[in-house]
Amino acid sequence: MRLIELPTIFTIIIDIFAWLFFHLSIAKASLKIKDSYLIKNNLMFRVYKFEASGLIYENLFLVNKWKDKLPDGSKILKEGFSKNKVDKMSLDYFKKFLIEVNRAELSHWLQMLPAPLFFLFNLPIIGYLMIVYAMLFNLPFIIAQRYNRPKLIRIIDKLIENKKPV
Repeated sequence: MRLIELPTIFTIIIDIFAWLFFHLSIAKASLKIKDSYLIKNNLMFRVYKFEASGLIYENLFLVNKWKDKLPDGSKILKEGFSKNKVDKMSLDYFKKFLIEVNRAELSHWLQMLPAPLFFLFNLPIIGYLMIVYAMLFNLPFIIAQRYNRPKLIRIIDKLIENKKPV
């Protein structure tokens, strides 16, 4: 239920700036999350059987055709880890890459949480549109991270395997 009624133009301006604030502040705050939390194999960061090592995202969403067109938050925030290209072929680099994939996914899940707040100052139909917006904006990033995770894990496992003495 709308608690605050404002002229339409002010509501639109507030909606735009509120989303900008939520996206940027949550992304920035996620940079403060300790790497040790993001490396854990918790429920969110697991690769599930139904994902078929990322193939579900390739087949269902054709992620490999558009994922490289998504903006990289590290460039927008001017800090963080760039995930657009591989810089090194070292174990430490790929472990950090995996941590940052987890950070990005968590950040985009969190960026959807403020959507219900838009019911406070929008008509109900606009509140629902804000929920749809939050999902449409963030799900491509989540899908890209879930697609990349099994590949990174395979690379890490292979690098670890190659380091083992025979």
